[in-house]
Amino acid sequence: MNEKNYAMKETENMICAGEMNPISESLTDMMNTAACLSTDALVIAQRINQHLFAKGEPMNEDKNNPECFRDVLSFTVKRLSKLCEELSYITNMLGV
Repeated sequence: MNEKNYAMKETENMICAGEMNPISESLTDMMNTAACLSTDALVIAQRINQHLFAKGEPMNEDKNNPECFRDVLSFTVKRLSKLCEELSYITNMLGV
């Protein structure tokens, strides 16, 4: 086994095993928090784009309520993907 890969796996396991503060939130709460944070971050990035470069797209929301974890994860992944696009546009326009 590659020594670098082994070190990464060992570190990842140690972090999980060494967790001193047990997670008090349920998986559902954590997923909902992640979905909300991804939406908030996207809105902030869109506001920056609109303010600096007069570029902004309204968010086309699916108004369906998620029915399962997969729906929430899909929503969050779409939000994060859109956020990356917005941030990429900002960095390109700023020449970074």
